[in-house]
Amino acid sequence: MNKKTLIIIASIIGVLVFGMVGFTIVKGVIIKNDPFNYLMYSAFTNDYDAVDASIEGGLVLDEEAFEQNLAFMSQDPAAMAKFISEMMMGMQFTGDVKWKSDIKNQTFYLYEGIQLNYANQPLLDFSLSLDEQMMRFGSKLIGGKSFELSKEDIFDMIEASSGTDLSKLDYQKYIAVLDMEKDPLYKAFIKDYDGYADIMRNRMAALEKGDKRTVALSDGSTVKCDTIILNTNMNEMTLLLVEMLTEAKTDNELKALAKGKILEVLALFISSGDYELLNVPLADVEAAIESVETSFDEEWNALLDELIYTYQEAQYTLSQTMPQESPYTITFAIDRKYQIREMVYKTSVMGIGMEQRIVYNAFGKDVKLPEAPLREDVISIKALSEDEVYANEVLLEILDTGVENVIESPALNTIMSDLDSKSVGLPEAERQGIVEMVNYFFDNKEELKELLRSGFGL
Repeated sequence: MNKKTLIIIASIIGVLVFGMVGFTIVKGVIIKNDPFNYLMYSAFTNDYDAVDASIEGGLVLDEEAFEQNLAFMSQDPAAMAKFISEMMMGMQFTGDVKWKSDIKNQTFYLYEGIQLNYANQPLLDFSLSLDEQMMRFGSKLIGGKSFELSKEDIFDMIEASSGTDLSKLDYQKYIAVLDMEKDPLYKAFIKDYDGYADIMRNRMAALEKGDKRTVALSDGSTVKCDTIILNTNMNEMTLLLVEMLTEAKTDNELKALAKGKILEVLALFISSGDYELLNVPLADVEAAIESVETSFDEEWNALLDELIYTYQEAQYTLSQTMPQESPYTITFAIDRKYQIREMVYKTSVMGIGMEQRIVYNAFGKDVKLPEAPLREDVISIKALSEDEVYANEVLLEILDTGVENVIESPALNTIMSDLDSKSVGLPEAERQGIVEMVNYFFDNKEELKELLRSGFGL
């Protein structure tokens, strides 16, 4: 290969490389220059089919604003507002959410765990997991056991009560209907989204760029992010929903997609013979198909009108009951891959503020699902339904353990101690009532446990 040929090849490679780099830079500038484009690009171009998220939040009191609400409840509203504010600062909720979904392989998994804490100690907790085969829920503080109900258990219970064997129903084919990637009606719908985009752009015109920030993930690592801030209020958010629903009402592509999918499911219901399995008369299914074909538009309009009216009524009620607009601030943190890594919500109603923070720790293949509980820690809901004596034994054991754990929990005992120590600035009569309650709790724990047990029938 001669020198001239090498120069030509090098030049072509150079143009391609710098062209690609240049396009990437220009694309980033175009997207990031407009906060709305930046947020929408991040929300809709990434794969969020598998996500690991952490949640935390709590309440914050605006003492000066809240003081006005206590004028008729305390001799010293300012002291009472300060006392309530200090107690609320110790309360916080935390949680974890993990999900994975794969429509093509017809699998999904969802886990949610939520915990109410005081002074960083658990007061109450609850967890739920769900996939295509099994549902589990439970609480570590109340019994520490997990209750489970499998798909097969549900089918067995339904067959025992109704005689219908749902295990013969291939529900996967109905889930496959939701895989719309190649559906021409779906393609037509997503091509014509300008109306929705215009509504969102108008209602989110207050979007602005914020300062860069570093988001800490659950594994201890950090990620640098840009931030986009939306300052709005409940009235504006309600109007956004109303306008989106109004647009959907006249969206012919969306109507055609919804109608097509309903007809597809009903036709599948007949062709598979499932209507016989479920003891549904064929004439009823055929009548449903005819109704969809002839009066779908009227039903669609009626449904959307009802939803629109519901939100309009809610908006009017809020405007009449709230003395002033409730501010709502949402901050989005977006990493260099255009992935939303954090969302922080802040709002305030009548002096009571709420803040919630969601951190997206991992996406896709990086999401690690929780391990299934040990079999000795699992209780079958089906077994409980089939054996009344066993069910009563389990219920009594869990309630007894729950009463003990709650009354003796460090969180509840810290609450009682803080009620005592933080009430010193209240008027004497008001403080005295709190102190008497606290003393009664610490002096009569065993009596309180027995009272709760008798209340549960233990």
